[in-house]
Amino acid sequence: MKKLFALMLALCLMFSVAMAETATEELNWADVESLAAEVGGNFVHIDLGLIMWVPEGYEATAEVSDELAELGFIGTIAPADGSGVVAFQYVEAEGADFDDVIAAIPGAQDPKVMVINGIACVNFDLVLNGVLASCVAFPTEQNNIYVIDFMPMDNADFAVLSTVMLGSIQTAE
Repeated sequence: MKKLFALMLALCLMFSVAMAETATEELNWADVESLAAEVGGNFVHIDLGLIMWVPEGYEATAEVSDELAELGFIGTIAPADGSGVVAFQYVEAEGADFDDVIAAIPGAQDPKVMVINGIACVNFDLVLNGVLASCVAFPTEQNNIYVIDFMPMDNADFAVLSTVMLGSIQTAE
């Protein structure tokens, strides 16, 4: 675990230097691939023709609670111990501008343009029912927004894994 934490600190330093040099943060699979190999896991199809690496022991849930469904959540991936969750949601844009839709999400904070493996998106923080999440949003062909939420970000171990999962998002071949 100490190795994992040390590698995460190195990644954070690397990303903070990269952010200082450019206005758009970039994250690539090559940046996190070695950590993923240490942890173990597999790529899964998520939606929009995208794949994402998930750690061993993370399973998809077939149903979400009524409360989450009302917010547009369509599914989750989480470990059995509940130490973290990746949630997937669609947010209806109803013709509004992408940035305006993100700004209108209750609890959304600090949006930043980001490129993950060549895919443009917006990364933002979100407080959902008192839990801090890091989110990434992609526009859809139907002019809606597909959001992937990683939470809780105050769990240091999960924060490391979420960085790897975030850096693994890419177009399926």
